[in-house]
Amino acid sequence: MNSYLIIKVVSKNISKFLHKCKDNNINIYSIKNISYKEIIIKINEKDYNKLLTIKYTNKYEIISSSGLLKFKELFNKNKIILLMSFIGLIILIILSNV
Repeated sequence: MNSYLIIKVVSKNISKFLHKCKDNNINIYSIKNISYKEIIIKINEKDYNKLLTIKYTNKYEIISSSGLLKFKELFNKNKIILLMSFIGLIILIILSNV
């Protein structure tokens, strides 16, 4: 299961940024233009570290994620609720058998 990141990129020259991505073998799955200085791209999670190494005046902002990464974030955010629900279910089963 692949994890994808949706990233907002602000750059002075978007076409130069896209050429740098192509040179560094960063797969861009979708591109949405906001303005001539801003785009929203969807990339693989593994390519994000390559994206940060591009030496150019860019600003990156992660908007959202999908796939396994999204599931991990939701689990970490709600792990106390899940743990307490599981403990409550165990106690209910034990008390109903007594």
